[in-house]
Amino acid sequence: MISATIKREHKRLCDDWGLQTGLQYNGRLGRLVLARYRPSIDTIEIGQMPDDYGRDALLDIIRHEISHALDWHRNNGADHSPRWRALARLVGCHPRATSTMEQRVKAVQGQC
Repeated sequence: MISATIKREHKRLCDDWGLQTGLQYNGRLGRLVLARYRPSIDTIEIGQMPDDYGRDALLDIIRHEISHALDWHRNNGADHSPRWRALARLVGCHPRATSTMEQRVKAVQGQC
């Protein structure tokens, strides 16, 4: 299930940046991949978020994935390149690739 926080932020960012990127739950995503942008279907997939994930971490995740969507629509890129990092900063997320929950929380808290 996707939290109301993520849904609201997704809608706000899509409206702000002129995107029509979809949002859907994917129960197959696990601990290492909590979310991903799929350019082939222009959709952000969100997995089950841990119960102890704070609001800031959730917002950072959706902003991270929206940055990938923007990069794809503007540049046909979906990696963590310098161009993506610049877009991520504009969107308001911490521009890093992180692979574990602990790394993501630390990144949001500025400990990485």
